[in-house]
Amino acid sequence: MINSPKKIAIILYPSIRSMTYLQAILDLKFEIDEIVLLKSNFNVDKIFFNEYSKYNYENFLKIEDFSLIYDINSFCKSLDVKIYESDSSNINDATVINFVKKLKSDFILFTGGGILKKDILTLGKKFIHIHPGVLP
Repeated sequence: MINSPKKIAIILYPSIRSMTYLQAILDLKFEIDEIVLLKSNFNVDKIFFNEYSKYNYENFLKIEDFSLIYDINSFCKSLDVKIYESDSSNINDATVINFVKKLKSDFILFTGGGILKKDILTLGKKFIHIHPGVLP
């Protein structure tokens, strides 16, 4: 088990990577207190096919007891946490910023939705950006 801060939130961008991050975080018994769920308007199967080889998803599928979360909205609602649902998929949208202001959590895991701009970075929260990528 990982020791987590007392209050931690996650801003979930609607993507396969975000669903994978959420599953891994919960499997590690890392406690999430609040979720800001950005608008989900994507086709999971199409995105999974396009991202499968790019981000080596086959490695996740080999992990014992790992199951990819396909319905992020239902899954988040099944958790015992406060959920803020946004009509935007842009991290810098005014509604998302208003949700972040309401969060009681000091630490926020951020899984995508754009580059954080001044309006959101000056809210007094500590952002931890989860980002995949190939490093040189």
